[in-house]
Amino acid sequence: MIQRLFASKNFYIFFFLYGCSNTEHIILDKDGPGELINIDSISKVIPKFEEVTRAGNRNPYTQFGVTYHLLPTAEGYKQKGIASWYGKKFHGRRTANGEIYDMYALTAAHTILPIPSYARVTNMSNQKSVVVRINDRGPFHSNRIIDLSYVAALKLDFVEKGTTQVEVEVITPPRTVGGYSLSNPKKTIANIEEKKQFDFSSGMYLQAGAFSTWAAAQEFQTNLATLTSTPINLLQENHLTKIIIGPLTDLNALNTLSNLLKKNFNIIPIVHRP
Repeated sequence: MIQRLFASKNFYIFFFLYGCSNTEHIILDKDGPGELINIDSISKVIPKFEEVTRAGNRNPYTQFGVTYHLLPTAEGYKQKGIASWYGKKFHGRRTANGEIYDMYALTAAHTILPIPSYARVTNMSNQKSVVVRINDRGPFHSNRIIDLSYVAALKLDFVEKGTTQVEVEVITPPRTVGGYSLSNPKKTIANIEEKKQFDFSSGMYLQAGAFSTWAAAQEFQTNLATLTSTPINLLQENHLTKIIIGPLTDLNALNTLSNLLKKNFNIIPIVHRP
């Protein structure tokens, strides 16, 4: 009697049960899962702006006789298809951009998205979703669109199945300097007009971003909420939605939050004082 327990892109485990014997023989083919872990302990990926580097972005490139052409930008990418996962065989090896693959980190491989990119992957069978950072190339199978890390597959609950139908939607973090989108050149005028309509008298505030759409600002607000319990306000002004954090009552709290914004999002916020 043969029972398949797991299936991934290169991995199968079989139990061979011989008659009444209790002996189990395990065959491990090429790849496999890691240790069972508490997936709630895995830190979420917080998208932040990163420059596309030369490493991992050779264009075009050929793998197994197939030539791939990278997309000029990840922005707006959304696709449904089959996802697979990769694990133990590749753990500790270098990814396409030279980073070390960690099967317990929320990463992924894609054939044509620029590296690095961020994407939300949703399992269509159970609606579970996870945000991953794309830093590798693959899967090189014509019927698959993304190869997830072992722990990402755990979060989407398809490790045993091996593959699943997913939707992949790119998340494009804003590129900001001083809290403003680089696409907004009128930052001096916007700053003056904003002060007229927002009451800064109750304390110090940090302005952490300016977005062209309300939805993008809300998504960024959700990411910021994982860093601080300080109120995060959305202010709509001059066709922009701005992120205002505060009030902050002392300089220590202001400096701590400013450093977190710099570290996690490469943002230097604007400080508003009463």
